[in-house]
Amino acid sequence: PLIQSHLKIHDTCGVHNLHGMPGVLAGVFGAFMSGLADESTYNDSIYQIFPALAPSGGENLIDLQANLGIAPGLDRTAGQQAGYQLLALIVTLVMAIVTGVIT
Repeated sequence: PLIQSHLKIHDTCGVHNLHGMPGVLAGVFGAFMSGLADESTYNDSIYQIFPALAPSGGENLIDLQANLGIAPGLDRTAGQQAGYQLLALIVTLVMAIVTGVIT
């Protein structure tokens, strides 16, 4: 009812409740958890879970490539990774809302 009363968008078949809200919550919690991820918890496997956190060069990358086959990353921090994930969620929501209004 909130979407229909404020945005004048009718939610046919409860798609918002079935797919929308679980997806948004998963995106928010996923970004939050990626912001908390650190090497002390996940050891070197953090770079397999979040490849962008891997170093882009240097001796540490050489060790990671030898032990785990890690590709060069983007040297992101966990906070930066969380920000990118939230940005992706926002872009997805904007695209979904705009195309939903158009159709």
